[in-house]
Amino acid sequence: MDQIGGIYIPRTRGDGGTCWGHRSQCLVDAPENMQYKYPIDVLYNEAFGNARADLATVKHFISETLGVPTLCWRDYVEELRHLKNTGYYDFALVEEQYKRLKTARLNVGDTKELR
Repeated sequence: MDQIGGIYIPRTRGDGGTCWGHRSQCLVDAPENMQYKYPIDVLYNEAFGNARADLATVKHFISETLGVPTLCWRDYVEELRHLKNTGYYDFALVEEQYKRLKTARLNVGDTKELR
C-alpha cells in the first residue's frame, strides 16, 4: 500500500478523470476548498451521495483500515504554506484557513510547536 497510490479519488465538478492517491495526499474530513490534500469526505459524498452504498462504512474503511488521517491544525498550517508557495491569492480562502486554524483543537504540547 505504501508503494502505490491506493486511495481512489473520484473527480467531481468537472475536474477531469479519476485518479489514485496515496494516503499522505488525503484527509478524511478536510474542507471542500482545501488545495494541498484531497478532501475524501466531500469528494465521496459528491460522487456517490446518491448511490446505495453505505458511505459511512466506506469512509470508516478508508480512515481505519487504509490509514487516511483526519484533519488537525498542522494541516491548516501546511495548507497556508502551500497557498503561499503556489502564489494563490484568493484572500477570502486564506482568511478562512486562518479562522479554521484559530478554532482548531490544540494539545498542550502543540502550542509551543505552533509558535
